[in-house]
Amino acid sequence: MALWVMPTRGAGPWYVSPLGLDSDSCSSPAAPCRTVNAAIAKASPGDTIKVAVGVYTTTDSYVVSFDKALALSGGWDLGFTEQVGLSTLDGEDHAGPMSVGCTQPQPGGQVEVSRVEMTSDQAPRHGVYIWCATHVWLDQVKVHGNGWAGIDNTAFLTVTLSEISQNGLALSASQDGIHNTGALTIENSTIHGNSGSGLYAYFGSTALLANVTVTGNRNGVYGSGNRILIRDSILAENAQADCLDTVYSAPGAVVSHSLVQNNEGCDARTAALIGVNPILGPLQDNGGPTDTRAPIGRSPVIKSGSPSGCLTVTDEVMRVDQRGALRFGRCDLGAYAAVMTDHKSAPATVSPGGLVTYTLTLSNATDSDLALSHLSDLVPAPLVIVPGSATASSGVVTLLDNTLQWTGTVASGLPTVIMVSAQVPADAPRQAITNTASASWNGFLSTSNAAVVDTFHRLLLPSLADQHCADFADDFASPASGWPRADTLVLRQEYLNGEYRLLTKQGGYLFTVQAPTCQRDQYAADVDLHWASPTNGGLLGLTFGSAPGNMPAYLLTLDTTRQTFGIDRYLPSGTWQAIYSHQFRSEIQPGTAVNHLTVRRLVQPDSIQISINGTLVLTTGDSTHTGLGVVGLVVVNTIQTPVVDARFDNFSVVQAP
Repeated sequence: MALWVMPTRGAGPWYVSPLGLDSDSCSSPAAPCRTVNAAIAKASPGDTIKVAVGVYTTTDSYVVSFDKALALSGGWDLGFTEQVGLSTLDGEDHAGPMSVGCTQPQPGGQVEVSRVEMTSDQAPRHGVYIWCATHVWLDQVKVHGNGWAGIDNTAFLTVTLSEISQNGLALSASQDGIHNTGALTIENSTIHGNSGSGLYAYFGSTALLANVTVTGNRNGVYGSGNRILIRDSILAENAQADCLDTVYSAPGAVVSHSLVQNNEGCDARTAALIGVNPILGPLQDNGGPTDTRAPIGRSPVIKSGSPSGCLTVTDEVMRVDQRGALRFGRCDLGAYAAVMTDHKSAPATVSPGGLVTYTLTLSNATDSDLALSHLSDLVPAPLVIVPGSATASSGVVTLLDNTLQWTGTVASGLPTVIMVSAQVPADAPRQAITNTASASWNGFLSTSNAAVVDTFHRLLLPSLADQHCADFADDFASPASGWPRADTLVLRQEYLNGEYRLLTKQGGYLFTVQAPTCQRDQYAADVDLHWASPTNGGLLGLTFGSAPGNMPAYLLTLDTTRQTFGIDRYLPSGTWQAIYSHQFRSEIQPGTAVNHLTVRRLVQPDSIQISINGTLVLTTGDSTHTGLGVVGLVVVNTIQTPVVDARFDNFSVVQAP
């Protein structure tokens, strides 16, 4: 979509190629120029210059210097028949990639640049220095590795489908991704890893952002511009602040349907998600001409934007994301639209000689079926895939050595579930094995979350003729009683003030913790549990029984807000099915009050008995998962309530008569 009208074209188009000569006519693919500046000198205002893929350098101050309104179209193959990549303007440690000077008084005065990579190998230069032009439009460009700001704008600038990254890393002074003293519009773009602010909006400037990912910079958005709009965007993981209050004190500042992870420096009360980790993958090639950061697993940025779909800053419908992938339905925050998501799960611990069963769930975030989708999963050593163990709910799955491949259609609204088992060698050392999978459709990639398996060791003792599993009780007074302690990006597990604490950090997860005791087939488990602070929608409770792959077989959960309880059963597909839907019980104490929960699992006759605060509230049966089982704790949160603080005390497991 052109944002301004170009003037009437003169001659041209003009052609530039690494194989060309500046002394040639430059007016045909057969006789191209060698440098862009030579073509600019020949061109008239309004002309187009086509640049083939290759690296272009200079001995001057800038590789490309605009002094007239032109369109620079890069990324062409050597025959100039199609655009296949990016053309690189490289200052080679001494020059700037691009300067845009005075394009007035030509009508329109617009410079359009597309499909170009601009770097100076950290030279003390701006990537794009716009010091006099009326209008500049940068589309599908990559501005990275410059010693000063990636873009220094004093004019009217629009940036679309672009990446501004890793600028200012070689200098001690912080340098911004975009330093704006003019009027800036930026849509469907990623600003990442710059040594200064991702965007610095100078006093009196304007900055309008729609579906922009601003991450990993020193500051996210900083400044006191005359007007600032941040819509359907992500401000997260910036070292000092994701935004500063000068941004939000600017006249007319608006932040809507956006994620602001660190809200300490500003007052983003109108943002959709505050204090939430976006759960993004690294800056990498996810399809399209520029790099992006894709949401992974069950990232909260998926479908959290404007309900009616993504809109430009002028309220037009945004059809694609930064990569060119189509956007569907409710808006995904940031520059990446989740066409397909890939979630991977595995048991947390498996002993040597045991089996690891991975479950991969492909979900379609669009309104149409995604035909010819593909998934690849290399299972890492020392695990060895079990021949014939791979299954899929649809499509075709194959195994080659230790790699699983799947091809098929991921239907809209119907996840595809793929499972594969791998053997842990009997002599495997204890280690954490991390595994991710990669899915793709139509050239657009999706990387799963990391599934981590701990190959823990058990001490094998001589068998006893009268073997018995001793009763287990723990009041959590001693941190050495054996429960796991860890602090990860998603969960903190710790002993705290004579209780066991599960503090969640990211929304939309189910966390289970196995008790440090042996398996049983007939038992009674008790625990006191409560929330440390009020919550809405979170669940907490007990797990019991074992399912294939060492998953808990059953979840017994309380919703203290609604005073309900329910039981869910694990399915081989990796999902949960309610065997007793949540029902109200007056015995459940609401809010942060302590509730005492008891589950009795009996074999003869097969039954599950639930008591709450000393009252038997349910007797039911379910023989789906039988035999020896483990007991543990469970906490479930929601995307809307990512942080919940659950406390447990007086846990016990005893043999039931």
